[in-house]
Amino acid sequence: MMKTRPNRSTCILCCLYCLPFGVYEVAQARDAATGSQANEVKVGLVRWGQELPAADGARRPELRLRVTQPVDRVLAEVFRHPLLADAAETLFVPTVADLNDPDLVNHEHIKGPLLCFISPVTGEMKAMLTVTSLTEESVAHAMVVTLEAAGLPVPVYLSFVYEGKRMKGKKLERATFGMHCFWEGEAALGTIPGVVSTKPGFVDKAEVVDVMFDPNQVDFAKLVSRAMEKKVADRVYTHSKNQQEIAGKILEDRAQQMAGPFRPDKQPKYYLSKSAYAHVPMTNAQAARVNASLGQDRDPTIYLSPRQIELFKLVKSNPDKPWPNVVGANSLAQAWRKIDKMSSTSK
Repeated sequence: MMKTRPNRSTCILCCLYCLPFGVYEVAQARDAATGSQANEVKVGLVRWGQELPAADGARRPELRLRVTQPVDRVLAEVFRHPLLADAAETLFVPTVADLNDPDLVNHEHIKGPLLCFISPVTGEMKAMLTVTSLTEESVAHAMVVTLEAAGLPVPVYLSFVYEGKRMKGKKLERATFGMHCFWEGEAALGTIPGVVSTKPGFVDKAEVVDVMFDPNQVDFAKLVSRAMEKKVADRVYTHSKNQQEIAGKILEDRAQQMAGPFRPDKQPKYYLSKSAYAHVPMTNAQAARVNASLGQDRDPTIYLSPRQIELFKLVKSNPDKPWPNVVGANSLAQAWRKIDKMSSTSK
């Protein structure tokens, strides 16, 4: 199929679900200057070129793919994740492996796709993933390891993907803080490292923010102290005897066992929900940080990927379209697909 390679600025979402399961698209892209052609393989949202540009190779690690036909469903689904796709295209050089690739010739016995992470300095393979080890978490981890080994910065959005997937299924802890205004409280608590998600709501008639946090990054005592510093710990509702003992020593009679049920507010992430960022799908950690930044009049784009920033600009430039609010969406990919249906008519 003959196609012209789309301009990055106009290909905002790159047709999230344009690649059916079990199918890949090979595009002939013509270089306008030389008239030469190079095959491309599109898997998920990522275009994998056949050749490694020398200029890019000097700056960015290579993401080398040995692709099979039809493309494995797991591989296609992993790179439908918009943040991983952004990392693949902007932090790495995604290439397609030659059949005689010396780095892969010793792995011919491995069936299915192979994904290799190559150092930009030494050309050394830093990681290799097979179809049985391909997950969003493993790809994000391999990306982080490769970038760090090359002395390159790891953007915040990629760290969020890795940490979010790493914590899935692992034990997070819960804390509930009472304050005079849960909108301000959610913004303040969302800035604390180790806080994974925040929800405003009520316990009895009191305004509270329910927090899920990673105890390996911030323990409960430190979290309570940070909340007090930010003046959003008028009361702490504890969820265990250990929490009650810790909070009681810090807050005395302002610490009490959680008695009534938590009732979530109908408008979570108030500052985020009132902005155009409400239409940009995000991870829970991203949403907490962006909401906090907006509540404190700070630029939130440090927490977003290039695709998310481009989508925000698209929404801002088309304010009359009925963009859906995706704050609190359970699935980032599904929310992205929902937005994509509208964005294709706004480019």
